[in-house]
Amino acid sequence: MCADRTPDPTTGPTPAAGRPGIRTAGPADGSPPVLVHGIRVCARTRDPHTRRPTPRHRVTAPDLPGHRTRRERPLHLEEAVARVEEAVQEAALATGRPPLVAGASLGGHVARAAAHPDTAVLVQGATARPGHTP
Repeated sequence: MCADRTPDPTTGPTPAAGRPGIRTAGPADGSPPVLVHGIRVCARTRDPHTRRPTPRHRVTAPDLPGHRTRRERPLHLEEAVARVEEAVQEAALATGRPPLVAGASLGGHVARAAAHPDTAVLVQGATARPGHTP
């Protein structure tokens, strides 16, 4: 699912300059969503979800530890949160605006754990109790 291919900047995200494991696509003046992948997949699986919105949105997607570019790292919540925070910083620096962080499954748990008061979070399909951070 996450095989290395030559990125096509006209159809999807490309690696962020100086930030290995983070992919970006879209205009610098677009709204900045950060998409966090679930378990056993990687940031590249978000590529199809970015093709339509990139004319208006600057999409950023990180690889979590234990996945693709970070597969040699064990998956720990603290390091996964740090990767999302790095992607949030990339998105905010590129656009000058705080991003919406969206995650599904494992990505939803990590997105919630990485949330700050000025960051909006959208969680889909994560099995978590309200008010509970794993």
